[in-house]
Amino acid sequence: MYPLQINLIFLMLFGHNCLESGLSVHFKANYFDLKIQNFSIIKDSFYTKISLLSCLSKCLSNEFCLYVRYEDSTCSHHTEFAEKAFEKSFKKVLYEKHLIKDNCLENPCKNSGVCVNRQNGYDCLCINKYFGKNCSLLNSFSCSKTNSFWSLKHELCIPCPANFSSMPQFPYSCFLNSGLNMIYRNAKLYCEEKNSTLLRLKSIMERSNFVQSDPNGKYWLDTKINYIGETFLWGDGSKIYGFAQNEPNNLNSLEIIFETCAVINNGKIFDEIEFYENYVVCQYSDSYEHFFY
Repeated sequence: MYPLQINLIFLMLFGHNCLESGLSVHFKANYFDLKIQNFSIIKDSFYTKISLLSCLSKCLSNEFCLYVRYEDSTCSHHTEFAEKAFEKSFKKVLYEKHLIKDNCLENPCKNSGVCVNRQNGYDCLCINKYFGKNCSLLNSFSCSKTNSFWSLKHELCIPCPANFSSMPQFPYSCFLNSGLNMIYRNAKLYCEEKNSTLLRLKSIMERSNFVQSDPNGKYWLDTKINYIGETFLWGDGSKIYGFAQNEPNNLNSLEIIFETCAVINNGKIFDEIEFYENYVVCQYSDSYEHFFY
């Protein structure tokens, strides 16, 4: 018998545990259903005439699949935000994915960073002054000129693009404050034309330093979703943390998508309607892969 077949039979017989490609996952059936069955459904994840076994297995290939709805050979995968549409059910049609493997077990996050277990690894949420994959980098570098930034990739100061400048409190990026209000699409194009991105303020340190310069302004961030309940990701594909309490909320609508983008306001992140006009600040760095949380 092939290993994959063994794994699938193991999944079916023993509480839907699955060990595949080094992953250890448990699916738990719950007496819940979704008020709106397509709420938070992941793109291209609706299947018909499919077995429960195949339905659950497909969920493993998407890290952001946390819930599986399966009924009458029909399958759909949903993000963590499916919880907002839960209602009690007399049937077990909703399966929740649990990670058995704890990638935080060896305490990879240094300097009091908080570890978030993920299917394919972990994220470290760093306290102020620290950043990097394991919160091991201390904000202790600087450049003598404000029109240059400290490259974590090359470990030296590099000139900013024309009209960009760095912040002394966070010298690892260059910023251009356009002084303009734009809708999201125009704001994104504006920054792309300058070989930069909208803001990617990943860490607490970045957000706290940025808010000191303008605590009341609303600034576009480099992210956009396409369906209700989709997980917000930065432009480089990493997950966004730091949303304000009860955010994102899509104006509390479970049926019509309103807020597809995000802004930072007073150090917190909120989802936002893309056709609103907000401030535009462009960010440039060659070291985004070093910026974590």
